[in-house]
Amino acid sequence: MHRQAVSGFRNFRFASPLRWQAQLSLHTLVLAVLLLSSPDVFAQSPQVARIFEGKARIVDGDTLEIGVHRVDLFGVDAPESDQRCKRDGRQWRCGMEATYAMAALIETHWLTCRQRGSDTVGNVVAVCRIGGPKGISVNEEIVRRGWALALRSFGDDYVDAEQDAKDAKVGLWSGTFVVPWEWRRTQDVGNKVD
Repeated sequence: MHRQAVSGFRNFRFASPLRWQAQLSLHTLVLAVLLLSSPDVFAQSPQVARIFEGKARIVDGDTLEIGVHRVDLFGVDAPESDQRCKRDGRQWRCGMEATYAMAALIETHWLTCRQRGSDTVGNVVAVCRIGGPKGISVNEEIVRRGWALALRSFGDDYVDAEQDAKDAKVGLWSGTFVVPWEWRRTQDVGNKVD
């Protein structure tokens, strides 16, 4: 500490014990307000805020692998690879098409994925972007192209994109389908779409 500050500190006296307590309480209150108003104080744990970058291997319409990490796209759900849908009176492999659509979107681009949590089996759940942290959201774009649905239980981030796809009748919306979470629950229903 600087000498003047030290000598000034030693000579400092409170006018009364009550004034000292009032100043201490005021300083504590100010510190608490500053801490609570800071966005970084209650930021997510370091595990949740992890960044995964690299070229991805496509697993299916909403799952990627970056290095050794399996990444599920946050807030979206695509049909499983073996799921079938119906269009123009015929069944088609909508799950495989969703996987191909993800491959076409990603191509050989470098991805930046910000972890938002983990799923029940420990996979990373993330928002992924092409072109860096401010680039194109893979999560939103796969929904906008009609190959995945917005998971409203995770928020309404992709609801508008889903509505755009539905209005344009693209991807899954070009026919009829069982929503992926229902298809997984009753696998035999996915192959018998009306």
